[in-house]
Amino acid sequence: MKTCRCVLVLAAVAVLLLSGVAAASEMPFGLGIKAGVNESNLTGSYADFIHSKYETGYVVGAFLCQDLNPYLGLQEEALFNAQRSKGDADVRVDLQYVEVPVLLRFYVLPGPVKPFVYAGPSFGFKVSGKVKQSGQPDIDIKDRLRPVQTSVAAGAGVRLGLGGLGLIGDVRYLANTQDILKGGDVISVRVNTWTVSAGILF
Repeated sequence: MKTCRCVLVLAAVAVLLLSGVAAASEMPFGLGIKAGVNESNLTGSYADFIHSKYETGYVVGAFLCQDLNPYLGLQEEALFNAQRSKGDADVRVDLQYVEVPVLLRFYVLPGPVKPFVYAGPSFGFKVSGKVKQSGQPDIDIKDRLRPVQTSVAAGAGVRLGLGGLGLIGDVRYLANTQDILKGGDVISVRVNTWTVSAGILF
């Protein structure tokens, strides 16, 4: 429960800050909520050791869209991102972050139905990290994780206008730009994640 409260507080603060930035500008903007499922896999020496494979996790949170012109926009998000990977011998790695992507969006076509592509940096603030194995006690690796993990996000989707609301669906690839473990750790670990999500823009 303490972890959940922490995540909710961090996400709320991030969204409020983003809303304040948008409100101070004259750019059209909207605030929305989204949720989705992801598939994550590890790379690096530890991934090779356990023969890492994709495992299903989830993502949920809020986002802010700002249109710069009919073809360009910004999208900032505050998401709870649960990333999971599995390996041989019933090993599973569970990682949880508050993810804050800052994305530049390009609309392929103007109008009420807007296909788009986007890319940008993403910053993951660690919440927890555990290595689990059937029949063994969990190993807590939170203290070995970097406090802030940098990644690159890229994806594509579509925005559909429905009166005062908007529906958004997208597919995203998220890749770490550095090992998730603190510098000096002899084990190298990075995470690659595919996410499919849908949201409502108010």
